[in-house]
Amino acid sequence: MAENTGTRAVRTILNAAMTAFDDDTDDFQEVVSHTRASFRRRQSGTSSRRTPTRNRIWKKKILLLRRSNADFGPSQFEIQHLTNSGLGISAESPLINRNWSLNELEQYIYSLYPNAPLQLTGFTYAKLNRQRKITKLSASIENVEQLKDAICQGMMILVPNRDLPETNITNIVNGGNNGNGLTGHDQSRVSNTVNARSEAVNITRNSTNRSPALSYRRPPRENSIQNLYSDSEDDEDIQGNLGSIEFPELVEDPDIVYLEIRRDRIIEQMFEFYEDPNITQKQIIVTFFDEAGVDQGGLTKELFAAFYRLIEGEYFAGEHCLVPCMPLHRQRKEKEKYKIIGSIMSHSLCITKTLPAKYCSSFLLQIADSNVKIENATLINDFLKYITVFEFKLVRKALNRYSDLNLQEIDQLTGLFNTYNLFELPKKEEIEEQIITIAKEIFIEKPSTLIAEVRKGIPLLSFERFWSKLTINMIDQIYSMQCPTPEKVISVITPPEYVGNDEERVIYFLLNYIRSLTKEDLRSKTPSETEAPGTSKGDTTRPGKPDGNKDDGLTPEELLLIRAHQGSRKGLARTPPQNSVAAAAGTIEIDSSPDTETEMVSKKRKKDVQASELEKAFKKVDNLEGVVLTTTPTVQTEKRKERSLTAEFEELEKIKEDLRKGSRDLMHKQEELTKQTKKMEIVKDLKKALDTEREEIKIEREEIRKERKEMKKEAEALKKEAETLSLQIKAMETLKQVNRTLEEKAAAPISYAQAAGEATAPGGEDPFRKDWDRIVTAANTLGYRRQ
Repeated sequence: MAENTGTRAVRTILNAAMTAFDDDTDDFQEVVSHTRASFRRRQSGTSSRRTPTRNRIWKKKILLLRRSNADFGPSQFEIQHLTNSGLGISAESPLINRNWSLNELEQYIYSLYPNAPLQLTGFTYAKLNRQRKITKLSASIENVEQLKDAICQGMMILVPNRDLPETNITNIVNGGNNGNGLTGHDQSRVSNTVNARSEAVNITRNSTNRSPALSYRRPPRENSIQNLYSDSEDDEDIQGNLGSIEFPELVEDPDIVYLEIRRDRIIEQMFEFYEDPNITQKQIIVTFFDEAGVDQGGLTKELFAAFYRLIEGEYFAGEHCLVPCMPLHRQRKEKEKYKIIGSIMSHSLCITKTLPAKYCSSFLLQIADSNVKIENATLINDFLKYITVFEFKLVRKALNRYSDLNLQEIDQLTGLFNTYNLFELPKKEEIEEQIITIAKEIFIEKPSTLIAEVRKGIPLLSFERFWSKLTINMIDQIYSMQCPTPEKVISVITPPEYVGNDEERVIYFLLNYIRSLTKEDLRSKTPSETEAPGTSKGDTTRPGKPDGNKDDGLTPEELLLIRAHQGSRKGLARTPPQNSVAAAAGTIEIDSSPDTETEMVSKKRKKDVQASELEKAFKKVDNLEGVVLTTTPTVQTEKRKERSLTAEFEELEKIKEDLRKGSRDLMHKQEELTKQTKKMEIVKDLKKALDTEREEIKIEREEIRKERKEMKKEAEALKKEAETLSLQIKAMETLKQVNRTLEEKAAAPISYAQAAGEATAPGGEDPFRKDWDRIVTAANTLGYRRQ
């Protein structure tokens, strides 16, 4: 039964390897067919009309950038540097046919930049306006005519989808294979890639003399992936530039100081150790309390990285870009701690040749010179890393496409300005200056006293040799050097000293898998500098591990077989000989020498136990997705618990981070709600005021109506009085006339009685009859009575 179990395990491994080999062949043929179909130019259904050659050619200067995230155009010096590196402005003057499709233009651009791996990275069309801002064009453009209309008078910019290397790509083919472990199979694949690229370039250069139905082909991605992600260009570029950087060194034959660190007291112990300024000129050997291990560089790096990580929230501020920050009530007693931080930074730079990855460039430049003039681009980049992800998207949109902001986003941007004590509204023409004003306050003015304390902690020799010469280019080069690359990962892999053919094949496929990883994959699979890194090449154990094995309960031979099993599933491994799978693992021994019956029984038992262990290991690989840690079989259970606790702790940290982000979003929403409620209250108050005004207007209208009625009555009374007055005036005039008549006719006036008697005398004449009637009428009108 035991023998059947061991045979079944070996047979399972062989079947998996055979299946992987068959699947890989089918996938390769399918990839080739799909690649040919995808990258073959489609024929147009309509024939283009012939136009004069002069009108058909479009002469336009083209500029190829190196960085994929550039927002502003490069300076003349940078353009010259890019051109000398095979990028920038093409050596050949571009002559673009207006009848071309975008695929034809793309192939022509490949021919203009033969040393740039644009076929692998891809690129995006953009234009450069007069303000030197880069604006990416719409993806709906289909041909050269539409592209010409979109660019107009601006410069055509090619923005790569990934950062491009500056060195010539042929260095990988000619000299990149030295010491990198490539076999003849890999060399043939690389040469095939270069030949395919040269054929594509030659076809493109002669495209103007060929028919429009010509089919352009890109080299298959499977053949070219080694060139793209090998990072040989970046490594050579970085190492060449780093050769000019003079890092500070310790004194010759330095004294050795042994530090025993407790993980729960890293900050306190580091501040205590570095209170002595002479320790910065000594070599330190680090051991962690109650943990076995020998420090050959890795534990020292872990100590510095853990210290930088732990002091982030206490002595620095920022999200992905840190700057010294401490409240005033703490500066009185803890301000001198920054001097010790400067000593630790200088000492870690001497030992590890690295800088803390999250410290902003503005902070590092001010350590070198307090009066340094920091460029606006550096300040903006640091500010975008300093703020949260939500604020980063908002500010980036405001800088690039301010006109696309809605009212809510402008309100949020105003709140961001108010948070940093910039109490003014954002404006389209001043948004960049407003952001720079905030950045200067955060990175220059506010932390100036704390940065001065950091500068005091740096030794004079280290300051003169490195810090006084520090520039922004040096900072970028050092940070680029600290990023993981496949070559760096491969350099720390140490296979067993004696391996067989199948073991060597397994190692080859493992290294080939690492070479195919992108930088993003490596960063996600390896801890950053701010996290607690694993041990480096010289360390014998990882922290918390009591022994020096490099597998989670597995021997090195078992680990190689497990990785081969993983590779067979993923299509990375090839079929090993059927009679040598056990030899590749080194666990099932094949011996042709005759054995006794007792030895045969013991070997069978051993094979049975080893086969069961391999099955358990395969299950473990299925659960852990190929992540194998360092333990021994005797402490498997404890290490599993420790690993599960670590995973739970990481999940809790992620949950905490999600909760923090959620709380920030809630705070933003609450602020928006408060603003909206305030607006609603203002609207309600306005409505109430309008209602009261309407009521008052109604009351005033009623009063006006009443006043009008009274005025009408008064007018009628006045009319009547005027009529009576007019009658009285007429009567007065009549009396005056009568009086005049009487004065003329009679010399002396007669009395009223005489006149009446004479007038009424019988038989007598009445000469004044007519006048008398008039007098009587006037007297009655005036109200006189007879006396």
